[in-house]
Amino acid sequence: MLVPKIVTITEQQDRRFRGTFSYPDGTKNFFGVIYPDNKSFTWVSSNSHGFNHGRILGKDKIGACYVETWEQATVGCATLERQK
Repeated sequence: MLVPKIVTITEQQDRRFRGTFSYPDGTKNFFGVIYPDNKSFTWVSSNSHGFNHGRILGKDKIGACYVETWEQATVGCATLERQK
């Protein structure tokens, strides 16, 4: 069973953005930036051990990979599609 996760961009100024990531255990606020290629991005949450790298795959689709580098390191990737 897929666990619902929701990414919401709440503000964008030029290439900088902020938003929320909601999942069954709660919600995290994050801040991010789109790189000068206008396709790659990174976002980070102040209450997290890792960060997300991603790529814009189309008008309504991104790929994002989470990387955590502490004692219990982990990685994971997902394709996210905009819900209208």
